[in-house]
This record gives sequence, C-alpha cells and structure tokens, in this order.
Amino acid sequence: MSRIKVEGLAFSYRRGTEELFGGLSWEFAPGALTAITGPSGRGKSTLLYVIGLMLRPSAGAVLLDGRDVTHLSDARRARVRASSIGFVFQDAVLDPTRTILDSVCEPALYRGDRRRSVERHGRELLDQLGVGTRVEHRPGQISGGQAQRVAIARALMNDPAVILADEPTGNLDEENTALVLGSLRAAARDDACVLIATHDKDVLAQADEVLAL
Repeated sequence: MSRIKVEGLAFSYRRGTEELFGGLSWEFAPGALTAITGPSGRGKSTLLYVIGLMLRPSAGAVLLDGRDVTHLSDARRARVRASSIGFVFQDAVLDPTRTILDSVCEPALYRGDRRRSVERHGRELLDQLGVGTRVEHRPGQISGGQAQRVAIARALMNDPAVILADEPTGNLDEENTALVLGSLRAAARDDACVLIATHDKDVLAQADEVLAL
C-alpha cells in the first residue's frame, strides 16, 4: 500500500481563480524519494501544503496509508501532522528567539514526548547533520546552510512516515546540498516517503521518481 496517495486532486486559492493540478492522481511509494518539478506557478509548494494538511483541496482526496485525511477537523489534522509528517520549509523558518536544540525538539514536545529523551534524540540528529556544536546557538548565529540542516533535523525528529521538503537546496552551496540530500535519502532508505519540490538538477538526478506538474 502506498504511504501517500492523491486522487482527483485540484486546488484554487479563491473561487474563480486558476485551478491547480487538474484532477491529479498519484501514488507516492514508501522508501522512495520523489522530486516534484515544473515551471514556477504550477503549484509545487502548494501541493506539498495540501499533502501536508496545511491547505484543503477544492476537489479530490489525500490518503495516508489508505485513510482519507482530507476532511478531518483542524485538530485531528494537526495530530496527524505531528505524528506522521515532517516538513522542511525553503528558508528553514526557525524561531529567532529559541535555541537550535529547542527548535529541533519542538515537534516531539508538541506530541507529548518526555523532554529528556527528546533532547537526547535532538542532539543525536544535530550531530549526524554536522551542527551538534551549535545546540545553544540561535538562528541568527549560524549560517544559512547550517540553518537548513537544523530544519532537516527538526523534520526528522518524530521519525515521520512522510517528509515534505520545499526547495530544501535552493539557497545552498554544493557541500550543504550534499549533506541535506544525504539525510533525505537516508530517511527514504528507512522507509519514509520523501517528497521534494525542486528545480535543482542534483535533486532530480538522485530522485527515484519524478512528478512533473
């Protein structure tokens, strides 16, 4: 069974405006890295937000492990996101007032996990991504590449079944691109379903599947 599936999906921001996706149906297999590509304005990021239950489609359905999660209440959608979905935003989106470790631990604490075990796991993830010495720093004290690696650690914190990454390498140099892609590929090898909205040729070259919008 596919981990994430969309059926007849369409989306428009306001009634009467251009509709995106045109009834898209697609299965995203667990253990695979899928690149979502296409010209600007075709809805790559929007598709991630719909799949990630942050936007509701105007038509069609999003299925998670065979369960239609499209029309759940906001509270239940939030619980699904917390337990099953990790999101990597294009510009990291870290709270400037909080330490790196606090930002990484936030998803697990929101889920109700114990702080001691959460912080231990957070430190392990940051070590794996080469930013373990920055745990007490704040986002303004680290580079953009380091911030994006922190964002990857945050997305991986709850060992999510689904990882959605929006142009995660768009502003990175070659070294940081390799580290970020390596982490996402490792998550796919651990049977996660990894979706990346991207224009990056390196990402497209490493993808197991490509969905062109």
